[in-house]
Amino acid sequence: METIRVYEARDLTDIKRMFEQRSYNGENFPFEITAGGFVSMVQTDESNQAKIVMLARLSAEILSFNDPSWRGPADRLGLGARLYRTLEKDLINRGIQQTWIRIPEDIAVSYGRRVLAAGFEKEEWPVYVKELNNGT
Repeated sequence: METIRVYEARDLTDIKRMFEQRSYNGENFPFEITAGGFVSMVQTDESNQAKIVMLARLSAEILSFNDPSWRGPADRLGLGARLYRTLEKDLINRGIQQTWIRIPEDIAVSYGRRVLAAGFEKEEWPVYVKELNNGT
């Protein structure tokens, strides 16, 4: 019987086969799917083999705000870095494996350098976003 169910370890062979049949512009297979960090659904055929798979990476977008009238820039930077390290630990504990950060244009150059220094990478590719709002 065809079913929709969550990913199971036995689906990995089918997923690798489907990945190899598609061109992803030289991307490597996302082996991290076996380590969690995804909410994954599988459509099976009558033999319970995975035929369609959707992997939803658990990620978080970071929005950072600060009061420019509070303390000096160096203090805010240090305190913000400490706050980020605490946030990062919390995200890891929640199973989040990837974070995104949006930087206001007026500070993109100066703050962007600091974000890169914190281990982020600047990436440019088409991204499509849908806000999930519990059906309201």
